[in-house]
Amino acid sequence: MKSKLLKKISEYCNGVWRPNKKDEAKFLSSCMLKKLTGNNKSMNTGKLSEWYVGEILKKKGIKYQSQPVVKYTDLGSLNSTGSGSVNSIYKTRNKIYTNWNCMKIIKKSSRVRFIQPDYYIPEKDLFIEVKSRSYNCGGTASEKLDHIVRKYSKLEFTKDYKKSKLLIVCSAYELYEESTCELLYYNQSSRGYIKDFINLSKKYNILDWIPINKLESYIK
Repeated sequence: MKSKLLKKISEYCNGVWRPNKKDEAKFLSSCMLKKLTGNNKSMNTGKLSEWYVGEILKKKGIKYQSQPVVKYTDLGSLNSTGSGSVNSIYKTRNKIYTNWNCMKIIKKSSRVRFIQPDYYIPEKDLFIEVKSRSYNCGGTASEKLDHIVRKYSKLEFTKDYKKSKLLIVCSAYELYEESTCELLYYNQSSRGYIKDFINLSKKYNILDWIPINKLESYIK
């Protein structure tokens, strides 16, 4: 029974099995799935995909850290120096211009922040970020993929991870989302934006954008 469930999880995450809404809900709410992966991994495609990547790493005997906290100092913090406030800068377009003159970028008041990737493999100095979505849920999750580069460019502010690489692994319906496919198969794209974006991403710590079935070739 366990082997059958593992096979089903693999097919689901690798995009081999694309269930309809009813079958997907039944699968994700399965008691067997909950027992195998843990309570907080069921009913959530993202958590299930992260769990599955962890299983691949275990199977390969790779030592890893799960959801490590990577601290960095944001030297470009915006701080209030007068009547304006940081929060008010986001409220309306008018207030952005009204309060902008009340803000200063001051390096001496840096803030400690953190990035929390899904996995870190110390031996390879490699972070892994898993991105996925269910097969029967709309939304704009894929539009956030471009933000990953900006997020991990902050590694330059860390003490120990300036040269670390990030591997972005896509799973489940994310494999079929049009904007995601442009990144996964960028070598086949003639779009100028995609070529420029990939070059930029690799400049800022991104190793590659891959479908989950290529993960093993990057960690062996």
